[in-house]
Amino acid sequence: MTDESHSITICPGLLWGVPTVDGHRIAVEQMAGVWWRGRCTLEIIEGNWPGMNRGAVLVACWYMARYGSRLWSKRWRDWLEIAERKLWAGDYITCPMPPQKVRDV
Repeated sequence: MTDESHSITICPGLLWGVPTVDGHRIAVEQMAGVWWRGRCTLEIIEGNWPGMNRGAVLVACWYMARYGSRLWSKRWRDWLEIAERKLWAGDYITCPMPPQKVRDV
């Protein structure tokens, strides 16, 4: 368990009230999509979005798996069962990252 914690923020003055992680100017769904498509590693995400780290990405993906459209819940249903307990406990270190889309070669 770490001392950091992350939360979903909904603020009408920020991105028109779209859910974000910790009030950052990137929507939860956008961050989850970046991870799902597999185009960015955690290092790239941390470098491009200051304040976004492993825990923030996990929380964004959890939110989409739990509250997003049926497509998101289908993608990450199995991961959600494993990850949810760890995330609620704030265990961002041992929580597995959600699966990414398999790319065609």
